[in-house]
Amino acid sequence: MTKLYFNAAYQGFKFREALADIETYCMFVGYPRSGHSLVGSLLDAHPNMIIAHEADALKYLRAGFGKRQIFYLLLERSQAFAAAGGVWSGYSYKVPSQWNGRFEKLRIIGDKKGGRSTRRLGANPELLERLRKTLKVRVKLVHVVRNPYDNIATICKRSRDHDLSAGIDFYFSMCETVASVKTRVPPDDFCDIRLCLFLPAQDPK
Repeated sequence: MTKLYFNAAYQGFKFREALADIETYCMFVGYPRSGHSLVGSLLDAHPNMIIAHEADALKYLRAGFGKRQIFYLLLERSQAFAAAGGVWSGYSYKVPSQWNGRFEKLRIIGDKKGGRSTRRLGANPELLERLRKTLKVRVKLVHVVRNPYDNIATICKRSRDHDLSAGIDFYFSMCETVASVKTRVPPDDFCDIRLCLFLPAQDPK
């Protein structure tokens, strides 16, 4: 982490002009298997946005990283994910012929690490205000909502620590954290997105 701190400081200074026009920080909150990767990649494809894949920016905030350092790490993560083909868990999230990992003029930057960010905010609620003070830009939150059965099933399937009952408790504890965070964010800065609106309609037959 010490080596990364100094490298990010150097790279943040090196890319200071590209990072100077950022007006908004976008962070995801929510639950595993909610469609964060899909929504994040669609946003990352915009020519004025960079949304990092699984960067866990709050980890660096807690470690004392500054504004430019965090912004550089998000940019680097987005570029690395795009260069690797945008593949995650067997799916490709690259948007053909668009701007994944690149930008024309960078105005919005963010992090797609929704589940981990939610757990960090649940354990340490003051991180949200610390994030605002450190970045000194507007902070907007994206909350992707999916059928809870999908979320809970994945939590139980992927974790040895959660049987069905524990998985349900874990999911609803995250719901409580999101609800608490929402009360501390201006309504215009909190965006609820239903994943079903991004998926093709099912044939009733």
